[in-house]
Amino acid sequence: MLAYQPITGGSIRVAAVAWDDDGASTTSVATFTVRECPAGQSCATDLTADDRECCIEFPVIHWVAPKPGQRHVGPATITLEVTASIAQVTASIASDTISAVEFFANERLLGRVAKPPFRYTWSGIQPGTYYVTARARTELGLVGESDVHTIRVTTH
Repeated sequence: MLAYQPITGGSIRVAAVAWDDDGASTTSVATFTVRECPAGQSCATDLTADDRECCIEFPVIHWVAPKPGQRHVGPATITLEVTASIAQVTASIASDTISAVEFFANERLLGRVAKPPFRYTWSGIQPGTYYVTARARTELGLVGESDVHTIRVTTH
């Protein structure tokens, strides 16, 4: 999995290292320059052919629910909801769409939603502290991850 963190411009250096069963490794490195897409323009429809072929659109996630500080008493049922959209910077990939959002608690997959609204109902939650994230995947395989959302479930 490649997790892409958005940047607004500059050079990105990507390195991949592969190891075999004997511990030998090889490294492949690529460097490319990133420019911002012009404000308000879509990589798929508004840019010239030259610009369009160097456009990356990556997922951006924002939490809708639950709200920070919201109180939960266990066993609880909590609706997790995010918005997922495509942000654009120019680089090397054409237009893309969100294919699914996955919800995780303490790095364990809770569920997957394939279309908006990206909402998952998590039930039977026992008292404890949970660190919840959401990951959006695009049709071209780019991944965007939300900030960690802390959920506390109490006994009373």
